[in-house]
Amino acid sequence: MSWLWGKTSSESPVSLLLQRLRTCTTLNDKREALLHLTEQPPSELLQIGGDGLVLVLQTLSENLGDQECVKRLLELLLVVTEKPHSTFRDIFIQAEVKGPNLLLVLLRSADFYIRFPAVQLLTRLLEHNSESVIQQILTEPNGVASLVDVLDDPRERVRNEGLLLLKALVSHNGEMRKLVSFTNALEKLFRTITDEGGPGGNIVVVDCLEVISNVVSDDVALRSFREMRCGCCYCSLVGRFP
Repeated sequence: MSWLWGKTSSESPVSLLLQRLRTCTTLNDKREALLHLTEQPPSELLQIGGDGLVLVLQTLSENLGDQECVKRLLELLLVVTEKPHSTFRDIFIQAEVKGPNLLLVLLRSADFYIRFPAVQLLTRLLEHNSESVIQQILTEPNGVASLVDVLDDPRERVRNEGLLLLKALVSHNGEMRKLVSFTNALEKLFRTITDEGGPGGNIVVVDCLEVISNVVSDDVALRSFREMRCGCCYCSLVGRFP
């Protein structure tokens, strides 16, 4: 990091890089600062503190259209939120720049290195504070639709991670079940079941059926389910399990 040569500050490289990120005036400067940040050891990145995390979230909010910045920022967020019960997860959820809402926007990206970590981060935040995360999802325009769209991702790794996230969401909240029922999620889930070999398929089939079962446990969702004429298909599939 030649730009650090000659620095006499006792501050750590991470602190200096955060200062640089805060004062950047050009996109290239931001990209370079973020590149150097992601090169730091995870143990050092965990020292960014609450103010540093807020800066990262603000930078993400201001640069959603720049894929290079977004990828670096998501990489940083994956590192600092890795440990369960981390205070970083609290800050991520409660900061003025709402982290979950930013991640929902990023779910619309087709880039693997944006969409996949966005799903991973949403899953971590949901595990940490399901009530707050679900409320943010419910208030985000097209938030539920963005989650459901992940089920169509042609990359199994992304689709399966999105499926697990959806399964957790509908198991936690009745309003979420209703909203999911009004999307085309059920059609996507039945299609996935068929693609995965039907009742004789793998764990993905079981996860799909669990989501469907949770969704239709709500009366409003059940009516939607019947109107879609999915009931016979569901009963047929379940009846074929040993």
